Amino acid sequence: MDENEPWDATSNYSYLDAPLPDVSDRVCDFLDCLPCKTVDNDAFNAGTSILYGTAFVLSLVPNLAVLWLLATDHPPGSRVSTALLPLSHTAASLCGISTLPALVVVTRHGVGHWPSGAEALCKLLFFTFELYQYGTALSVASMGVEQFSTFGSGTGARASMCAASWLLAVGASLPSLVVVTATGGQRCEPDLDPESARTWEAAVGVLGVSLGCATAVAVFASFYIAARGDPAFDCSGRRELARVYFCLFLFCWLPYHTLLLAEVLKLADFLTFDCVAAEGVFYGKQAAQCLAFLYSGATAWAFIVLKYARPARQAGGTAQTALALS
Repeated sequence: MDENEPWDATSNYSYLDAPLPDVSDRVCDFLDCLPCKTVDNDAFNAGTSILYGTAFVLSLVPNLAVLWLLATDHPPGSRVSTALLPLSHTAASLCGISTLPALVVVTRHGVGHWPSGAEALCKLLFFTFELYQYGTALSVASMGVEQFSTFGSGTGARASMCAASWLLAVGASLPSLVVVTATGGQRCEPDLDPESARTWEAAVGVLGVSLGCATAVAVFASFYIAARGDPAFDCSGRRELARVYFCLFLFCWLPYHTLLLAEVLKLADFLTFDCVAAEGVFYGKQAAQCLAFLYSGATAWAFIVLKYARPARQAGGTAQTALALS
């Protein structure tokens, strides 16, 4: 793009933070503030691509291991249905992990350099990222219902929650397949006029904050608080796993959704930023997105430790104690 050509930031301030051209110069056009340069864009892109690569390395193998364990490791007479919700969560995590190699390449090539002829990849990235966001959030909410209520532990209830979670996640993600495109072979963005693009970004942001965060937090917290009177509340390993998933969800996703909410409020003209704050929101959201991708690996490692590594250590310690006393 010619430096003298007018640039409409609303047309490329994307939900997936797809690369923007010379954002350190132009992000303030979108936020109605004076241009400033406080961030080294090349260094930021390089650091972000490294974080995406790290998230991929730390997340792929443990999630595949969890998927295999959930699908195959069932003692005789056990109910496979008890693994439905962790299996659903792992499948959603793998959706997010599958986008990371492409994000590494796109981010490393710098802002504004979307591969020519990659329109299908552009659409798929948006769709799959949103599946990851909504799928993991709704799976965590479903785990809260399953573990901290009496009506959520039956086979039919688990299957219904799993099906409903994926129907909602797919339904909320489908619009990206229609609206988002690789325009001009350079940008991955909504194919809309500037005003419609602004409305689109605000709507997607509201949906992301509500369905991708607020719903999971509200549902899980409500059932958790209601179940505190249960005498077996702190005695269940499965409940411990659900609590760990929820804590990791808050730690990894809350920064992203907080900044996403700030972006939505600005789009709706409820907030105004100076230039430094504008850059902080933009770059902070991209960094927070890296943290959100690390969530998939963190939950997989937590599952392995809580369900297999810790019981194995405890069994080994019990055996050693028995031998010492014999």
